[in-house]
Amino acid sequence: KLILRNEGLRLRLVELEHEILQYSSPFNETSIDCIDFSGSDSECNLKEWIIKNSQKPFELIETDLFYFCCIKFNDKEYGYYMKTHHIISDGWTCALLITEIHELYKNLKAGKIIEDKPNPSYIRYISEEQEYLNSEQAEKDRVFWHERLLPLPSAIDISDRVGNPYNIKADSIVLPFPEELCQKMISFRGTYKTSLYKLVFSALSIFIAKVTGTNDIILGGASHNRETDLQKKMAGMFVSTIPFRIEVNSYMAFNSLVEKIGDDINCII
Repeated sequence: KLILRNEGLRLRLVELEHEILQYSSPFNETSIDCIDFSGSDSECNLKEWIIKNSQKPFELIETDLFYFCCIKFNDKEYGYYMKTHHIISDGWTCALLITEIHELYKNLKAGKIIEDKPNPSYIRYISEEQEYLNSEQAEKDRVFWHERLLPLPSAIDISDRVGNPYNIKADSIVLPFPEELCQKMISFRGTYKTSLYKLVFSALSIFIAKVTGTNDIILGGASHNRETDLQKKMAGMFVSTIPFRIEVNSYMAFNSLVEKIGDDINCII
């Protein structure tokens, strides 16, 4: 039902005359794997399996870009594993799918009939984007970004990469904040009517300005890019990386800098 109701999950890539295109594949009912981790050392084996399976890349051409399976913990407890390619999904989509899976399970358990009614289609969003690219608003936005970003500041690099500078392999780093710092951030947010995103973004701007010795920097920030209520119900890849041009004034109070950066973020998003 999940795959049937969310057309965006069925997007596939195809190569035609040396060009990569997308199309929505028809729904085909199929069974899913059920993997048994109920034996000894089950927790360790499950963690190893998740790591190994998550690192395994998808085949990209003419194949599904999602994988679901059922996991057996013991005779009474089961779970599920979900893996989707970033081409067809984002964090918001994952949350939508998890919510829908739980809702489907709850209804099945209650003996309710599950309708095949499709969710709002990502294909509609793609059509709207094509219309936008040929609109007057797109031209106005192009002028806006040129005025905001040009001339570009000098390039900066604070990474410690060695070897091939064109290597696009990426990784993530998780830096949990201590509880005491979290409470201070929450208190600051309430006092100055801002958000944790704007607060952390401001702190990052100051850090980069200090280590690079420049006060005019451009940072990339992520936006969920779902502007309408209908888009917020669509499974698909919406995330947009937005360039924020930040001028860090060393004489400005921190709360004033957060407010200024917050105004810039609001203006752009």
